[in-house]
This record gives sequence, structure tokens and C-alpha cells, in this order.
Amino acid sequence: MSWQDATRKNVHVRVIKDAIEVLHKYYPERLGHCIIYPTYPIVIAMWKIMRNFFDDNAVSKLTFIRENKTKKFLKFFDKGQLQTRFGGSQTYDVGAEV
Repeated sequence: MSWQDATRKNVHVRVIKDAIEVLHKYYPERLGHCIIYPTYPIVIAMWKIMRNFFDDNAVSKLTFIRENKTKKFLKFFDKGQLQTRFGGSQTYDVGAEV
């Protein structure tokens, strides 16, 4: 889930709640993990309030990664598979030739 251009002006609590509800309702046991990047302070603040509305299983499947904390990606991906901008060693830019 990408929050690339998210700001306080265009991120609404309802959108985040609906996105999490869809993941929880339609993919409860199929979803291994959801990484939300980049995560801005407003998103983290909203999540701290909203996480109480979801069960522990759903909450445990979400990871929020701040833009300056890309090393957290290494918990989920091999360094050789990650682009350098995410803390990996892969220099190939997906979509650069499109």
C-alpha cells in the first residue's frame, strides 16, 4: 500500500479504516503481511487511534515504515532483492524502461 503523496489534506481516517477493513474482511487468512510505505506522522497518529477497532491478528499483519527507516524492509526481503533506496543492494529500477 503506497502513501507516496499523502498529506494531512488528502488522507482521511475513513480511507485508512476502509483499506484495513477490506484487507481484514476479504483476506483474513490469506494476507501474510501488509507493509505500508512511506508512512507519515499523521498516518501513524491515526493508526494509534484506529488500531483499537481491529483484532490482534489483523494488527499483527501490518507494518508501517517511515521514509527514513527503510532498513526495516530487510526484515521482510533479502537485501539482494531490494532497491538501494529501500536499504538493499539492487540497482535495477523497476519500471524505468517503461
